[in-house]
Amino acid sequence: MSKHPQVSEPDHISMRTSFDRNLIWERGDSVRYLVAELTAPKLKLETKSRHCLNLAMVIDASASMSGPPLEAAKEAAIGLVRCLSDDDYLSIISFSSNVILEIESVRLSRENRKRAIAAIQSLETRSNTNLSAGWLRGVEAITETARALDKSHNHVIILSDGYANEGMCSASELAHHAQQLLKQGVITSCVGIGNGYSPDQLQALADHGGGQLHDAEYPGEITEVVLGELNEIRNCVVSNIEITLEFPREARIECISNYPMSLTAGQCTASLGMLISEGTRDVVFKITSPPGVPEEELEFETSCSWIKTGESKRTHCPNLKNRLTFASSEENLRQARDIELSMRVARVWQAAIVRHAVTLNRLGDLRKLEKYLADEQYYFSRYCNDLPAAQLIDELAQLKAEANRMWDERARKDMHYSHYSVQHGKADYIKRRDGEDWLRRFKQQ
Repeated sequence: MSKHPQVSEPDHISMRTSFDRNLIWERGDSVRYLVAELTAPKLKLETKSRHCLNLAMVIDASASMSGPPLEAAKEAAIGLVRCLSDDDYLSIISFSSNVILEIESVRLSRENRKRAIAAIQSLETRSNTNLSAGWLRGVEAITETARALDKSHNHVIILSDGYANEGMCSASELAHHAQQLLKQGVITSCVGIGNGYSPDQLQALADHGGGQLHDAEYPGEITEVVLGELNEIRNCVVSNIEITLEFPREARIECISNYPMSLTAGQCTASLGMLISEGTRDVVFKITSPPGVPEEELEFETSCSWIKTGESKRTHCPNLKNRLTFASSEENLRQARDIELSMRVARVWQAAIVRHAVTLNRLGDLRKLEKYLADEQYYFSRYCNDLPAAQLIDELAQLKAEANRMWDERARKDMHYSHYSVQHGKADYIKRRDGEDWLRRFKQQ
């Protein structure tokens, strides 16, 4: 960390905050990055046993799931049923144009486990895709059960290969409802299957619902993803994490980690979802400074709150303060910076660039894409000038060289998901992607 990092007491989540550089130019427009690093506490065995899982598996049964996709989804759902404990509760919902409650929130006794597996095995595809109706029925099922339980982890997992074309289809509307349900203690995660699913719709549900978006290109990967998600749910110790930065109103703020964020004058709040036992998460804020007077300071105060698994009240850690100091041009240029912290910023920044490039390419706005990558490459290269970041710079240069053509949708999803994982520090459960060079795959399309 840099010269004056601030560290909270290790009570529940611990937080550490620091700037990559601490001096800013007196004439204004210096760009600095504040990194907040969160670390979750270790999961205790008695805590793990005290909180049962209250899950809803919501499975897309629209016509596009016919054949291997649905069979693989059924296999994954059955695998999940077999991995749940006798004290857990499970609901199973299938959706197309209509919604069917296949299994309504049963405790997984031996007989109910058999019923759940039989219900999954009998699933057949139907017609269109009413994603929102299926999701909300899953929410309703686990909400009813949660009222009767003392402590539970309430989680909806959606499996879909398509684009919602009935019901609530707007990503922003889905995000709003997911955020409201998260406040009520319901977490939503999504598994996107194949190349045809809508990353905007599923991403909105997962990000604002406090869960994760997973990508499964091939049917056989669905089981890996679902069981990986289940393991993460079991090891979750805190959820609905929010980090708030209070800053001088003259400064400009952006969260390049791309978490859902609300911004008002002098304050921004990012929603981070959940963390597993001893898990870590970086949140990177980009700050553009106003003009000032040498030796005067700007103060930034960071706070964090969360909900412990199985509880409803929010817990807070102590607020941390960091300062930027105005300096002359010469002093500002001479200052050293934290190389390790700056590399963490560079990785998150590059991931943000790639994901936005994917969005522009999907929209077909190639002229805007070329200009965007040219501008970002210039500023990113300047930032990385004295960092060991040659690979990151080279990847952007190669991406820019391909900006004048439409990319294959699988290449887009590979880039989107791999850089989503970088931005949010989340695991990828697909074994084939371990150590995979996303750029090499992209160029081979």
